[in-house]
Amino acid sequence: MAKVNYEKAWQKLKENLISEYIKVCNVIEQHPDSNTIQIRRLKQQYLMVLQEMESVDRTNDFKNLLHDMNRSGNNGEN
Repeated sequence: MAKVNYEKAWQKLKENLISEYIKVCNVIEQHPDSNTIQIRRLKQQYLMVLQEMESVDRTNDFKNLLHDMNRSGNNGEN
């Protein structure tokens, strides 16, 4: 059986989820009038999963991203 690098796979998954979270936030910011409940739920789901991943891997990558987004006016937590 092939050796699997779970740490690398975890990091890649987290990077992909962060990328998708940013895309969802950008859609919400660019089209505030056309936001549907589904896209806001999707954003909330990404937020919850990424916060849990960060609590497990004990990093601050996502927390730092949220901080940066809040400073730039793109509120990633709403």
